[in-house]
Amino acid sequence: MFIARESELSKLDSLYNIDEFKSVYLHGEKHIGKSSLIREFTKDKDCLYFNAFDSAEIYNLKEFSKKVYLFFGLPTSTGKFDSWESLFNFIAKNAKRYKFVLVINNVTRIMTDKSEFQEVLALYIKNYFIDNKFMLILCCESDDFIKKFITENSQLWGLQSEQIKLEEFNFYDSIKLLGNMLKIILNEI
Repeated sequence: MFIARESELSKLDSLYNIDEFKSVYLHGEKHIGKSSLIREFTKDKDCLYFNAFDSAEIYNLKEFSKKVYLFFGLPTSTGKFDSWESLFNFIAKNAKRYKFVLVINNVTRIMTDKSEFQEVLALYIKNYFIDNKFMLILCCESDDFIKKFITENSQLWGLQSEQIKLEEFNFYDSIKLLGNMLKIILNEI
């Protein structure tokens, strides 16, 4: 059951309905509902979803490769891309035929100091994805977002079409969450 977040959902839908590449940075505290919002938004759309692991970069590249191959109709046994550049190049070339959403959840797990991920992704957003119609959502926790995106060193800063920070539910949204339970509690009093 999806509750509240109507304005965020509406914003994502508006961006998706524009027939050009869009990138969204979605962040918020842990367990605030980022993944639920993404699931609700993508439920009726083609979605290439990758959840980054707290693992070596090579493992993330291998697992992301499987998701990319599967999404574009190739067997996951095809192998793995040998670099982030080859993975994003494959997406850029094959995405021209599709309107879809590419979600990289927990993206900051890949963005280590030694990783080429951020530099290559920034290059592809600026120069190659722009010719496509898909939507890129980079999702992470707010603390990670501030540390990795809002710095002078971040090559991804400023490349977003939209930045969405999920906040805690307000009083009225919290009541919606309680739903019928609130009626039962009030009747008991």
